[in-house]
Amino acid sequence: MFYIILNLDKKSIKRLADESGHKWDSVYRLAQEFRECLVDEAKDPVLSGEIEFDEMYQSAGTKGLKKTSEN
Repeated sequence: MFYIILNLDKKSIKRLADESGHKWDSVYRLAQEFRECLVDEAKDPVLSGEIEFDEMYQSAGTKGLKKTSEN
């Protein structure tokens, strides 16, 4: 079971079922239950009090090709 959960993001359900020797629907059900538990536990943080944030500008670089002089 741990192997299946550990590799859910790397391998398909079919491949995990084949490697572990379990039926596809059993592995699929386990993956669904695991994902539902993650969603139930993941709650958006509630911010309170004074919150501070700063702006940030990130340059994407210069456009075009740089001109070079041949002297």
